[in-house]
Amino acid sequence: MPRVPLMLCLALLTAATSAAGAENPQTTPPLGTASFTPPEANAKSTSLTPQTFVTRAAVANMAEIEASQLALERSADAGLRKLAMQIINDHRAAQAKLKTIAAGAKIALPGAVDEEHRAKKAQLAELTGASFDKQYVSMMHAGHQEATALFESATQSAQLQAPLKAYASETLKTVQLHATEAEKLRKQH
Repeated sequence: MPRVPLMLCLALLTAATSAAGAENPQTTPPLGTASFTPPEANAKSTSLTPQTFVTRAAVANMAEIEASQLALERSADAGLRKLAMQIINDHRAAQAKLKTIAAGAKIALPGAVDEEHRAKKAQLAELTGASFDKQYVSMMHAGHQEATALFESATQSAQLQAPLKAYASETLKTVQLHATEAEKLRKQH
């Protein structure tokens, strides 16, 4: 006899949960599932706001500059040093343009890289020689792949103003070039 009320309770609970889910459908899988990606971490997110784009682009610029400055200090590889210098120059120019556009749109830029990029730089800083070179070019390739996805998304975002879209389109070409050059060096290391 006690089994019937238990089964009835489970059935009612299941029905109530299903009804609540229909009223508030989840757009993303719950946190902790293998396929969950927070929207702010997804470069192709349809909710790419001007503030989100500016923040992520600024952090990417600063992270590439900082890692490349470290490469100039640590690496003896001429090709790697050439890429690092090019990345520094291009990302400084990109950051200056972004700062101007953001100021015009009254969007604040972050003053430093986020914790994720600080941790990556710290790991890189612990390496020397060939290990450093290999990690640096892998990091540059992966970082520029992520930036490519971000800038491609920005060029398609309905929420971004024309100056930000133009910046994304123009900068995308440079980011893709860096990714290609980093991939060439990665194959050598």
